[in-house]
Amino acid sequence: MMKTLVCIHCLILAMASLAAEEPSPRPNIRVQTQMIEMSLESFVELSNSPVAMSPHAIAQRFIHENKAKLIDSNLVICQHEQDARLQSFKELIYPSELTGSGISGSFTDEDHKKLEASMRTLNARFILPSFESREVGEFLEIEASIKDDRILLRFAGDSVTNPEYLCLLEQHDQHGWARVGFPIFETRRAYSTLHLANNRFTWINHFTSLDSSGKPDPNNKLLLFVKAELIHPSAP
Repeated sequence: MMKTLVCIHCLILAMASLAAEEPSPRPNIRVQTQMIEMSLESFVELSNSPVAMSPHAIAQRFIHENKAKLIDSNLVICQHEQDARLQSFKELIYPSELTGSGISGSFTDEDHKKLEASMRTLNARFILPSFESREVGEFLEIEASIKDDRILLRFAGDSVTNPEYLCLLEQHDQHGWARVGFPIFETRRAYSTLHLANNRFTWINHFTSLDSSGKPDPNNKLLLFVKAELIHPSAP
C-alpha cells in the first residue's frame, strides 16, 4: 500500500512539473488595413513631414480637419505562421465578344443597322458567342509570424472595381432604353513582405484615385495603411 501511495505521489508531481513547463500559447495576430483618400496637396504635405512623425497620425488629423476621408477598412485574424483570407465580392458575367460580318468578325455599318432594328423589337436576340466573368470587390490574404518583438507580415491585397462601361451601341425608343457594351475594370494591387512594430500603422502604398466618370484623377490620392497587433488569449 505504501509503495502504491508513493507511486501515485510521484506521478502527481511529474504531471505538475509537465504542466508548469508547458509553454504558454502564442498570441493571435490581428491585421487591419485602412484606405484613406486625400488631395494631392495634402499628400505632398504628408510625404514631406518629418520622419519622426507618424504618417497615419497625420492622415487621421487630416480626416478630423475634413482634408481627407476613410474610404475602406478590413480586418482579419490569424495564428502564428498561418495564412488567412478575406473576400467580399460580386461576380460580374458579361459578353466578351459580339460577332459581326466584317473582317475577323468586326462590325460593319450594315451590322449596326441590323442590331438597331433587332433592338427595337421586344424579342431581340443578339449573337453573343462567349462570356467571361470577373469578381469585383475586395480580396485580402495575409501570413503573419512573430519574430522577437516584431511581426513579419506577408501581405497580398486586391481591390477590383467596375467604374465604367465601353458602350458600343445605345438605343432609345417607345419600348425603353437598351445598351450593348463591355465593362471596364480598375484593379488596385499591393503585395509586400514587411517587418511591423506591434499595434502601429505603417504606410505601405498609394494609388491614384478615380473621378466620378471612372477616369484617373491626379489631384486625389489613395493611401494604404496596414497594422498588425498581437492578441493574447484571455485567461479562462
